[in-house]
Amino acid sequence: MAAERESHMAAGMEVVTPPGSPSDESDDLLAELRLALWQIPLDGPPDEWYQAVAQSAVAMTLIVKPIFPDVATFCRSSSDQVLSTLRRLGRHDAADAAAAAFVDMCASEGGCAVIAVCGAAYSMGVLGRSSYVRLAANTTDDKLNSMFKGKPYLPVLLAAARFYRDLVADSASAAALALTTITRPPATPPAAHPPPDATSDVLPT
Repeated sequence: MAAERESHMAAGMEVVTPPGSPSDESDDLLAELRLALWQIPLDGPPDEWYQAVAQSAVAMTLIVKPIFPDVATFCRSSSDQVLSTLRRLGRHDAADAAAAAFVDMCASEGGCAVIAVCGAAYSMGVLGRSSYVRLAANTTDDKLNSMFKGKPYLPVLLAAARFYRDLVADSASAAALALTTITRPPATPPAAHPPPDATSDVLPT
C-alpha cells in the first residue's frame, strides 16, 4: 500500500490517507475485516463481514455517486481506489471533487470511520451494490452490538453507522424536497373576468 501511495504521488494524484489506512494505528482494529484473496471462500465472505461493511459502503456510495455516477461499474470501496480510477479515466475535475469530499468526511469521527472501513473492505467491497443498501437499512446499533460484541472494531462500526444514518436522512430529505418541487401543482391564478363582449349590453359582474 505504501508503494501504491508513492506511485500515486509520483503520478500527480492526490491521495487521501484517512484513519484506518496502514499508516494509522487504527489499522490494527480493522485487520479482521481485511480479507486477502486467498482468505475468501469460494462462496464469498461470511455474512458477518457483509454486515460489518454494508453501512460504510452505502455511505461512501452516496458521497461518491454525485461526482462519479457510474461508480458501480468501475469501483471498489476504498477512497484511494475511487481517486485512482477517476484519474485513470481522465476525469481529473471529478477526482479533485472526490478528494475534497473525502477530506470533508475526515472532519468527523463518523466520516473517518466510513473511509477506514471501506479501505479495509477493499478486496471485496464494491460501491453501488444494491444488496448493501438493503442490508444497511436493516442494521441497527443493537444488531451491531450483538454481532460484534468484544470485537476491537465495534466502535468504528458504530461511528460509521451514525454517519450513515445522518447521510441517509439528509439524502432522503433532499430527495423529498426535490420531489415536492417537481410534483407540486402550479398555484391557481385568481379567476379573471372575461373581456366584455362588445356586442352585449350585459356588463361583467
